[in-house]
Amino acid sequence: MIGERLFKMRKERKMKQEELAEILSLSKYSISLYENNKSVPSMETLCKIAETFDVSVDYLKEQWIYAGHCFTGENIDRIGERDLPGAMKRKIIKEIIRRR
Repeated sequence: MIGERLFKMRKERKMKQEELAEILSLSKYSISLYENNKSVPSMETLCKIAETFDVSVDYLKEQWIYAGHCFTGENIDRIGERDLPGAMKRKIIKEIIRRR
């Protein structure tokens, strides 16, 4: 989820919630809500977060689009259940591993 990624990136940079809030023109409370998955940032805020940490919005959302199929962190474990050719499944899994 977005909250875990946001928390991890902020901590890796030794940044306080207040500092990130100031950069994003938000309140510390908003950052706390995002990190605890109690609120979801708007697309505009997601773009600002992505730019701040030099990552993609897809990375923040744990979403991968491959060959017209959308996979998220929540359904990625079900790739084997999807009606996809074996080679495509292997490519998707390799890409996910590379991005993590």
